[in-house]
Amino acid sequence: MHVGAWGLAAIVIVVVSWLMYRYLAPASWKEWARAGVVQAFIIGFYAEMYGFPLTFQDVYPGATGEYCFRCSFNLTFPNEADPGAGWTSPYHFGINLGPVVLMCENYRSGLPWRLMRECPYVVTGLRCAGFTKGWL
Repeated sequence: MHVGAWGLAAIVIVVVSWLMYRYLAPASWKEWARAGVVQAFIIGFYAEMYGFPLTFQDVYPGATGEYCFRCSFNLTFPNEADPGAGWTSPYHFGINLGPVVLMCENYRSGLPWRLMRECPYVVTGLRCAGFTKGWL
């Protein structure tokens, strides 16, 4: 079983943190508060980048396919072939690419944003949720 790169992640976190505090030492208490946020970001970023993907692949090998995570998986649903593995879809759909197309079109022409602002159901729902400023 591959344990991931948790050791490398820990070393990188310590080195980057030491460099940050050594050469960018905060002077006031407000800067120390910001430094804590930066430290949390560094820990989260490197832990996710080095350790999490490998760990998930090791723990649930059926949930990852040749390209990436499978589109659908339910680890609690019984699998006839392997009862402990859960159910995973054998296909790759690319369903996560739909929002990317909408973002590109919104950047290009602004059409999706304009349509959303003109939709009475969206406007009513946002107002009922308490939103009042901005384009409302």
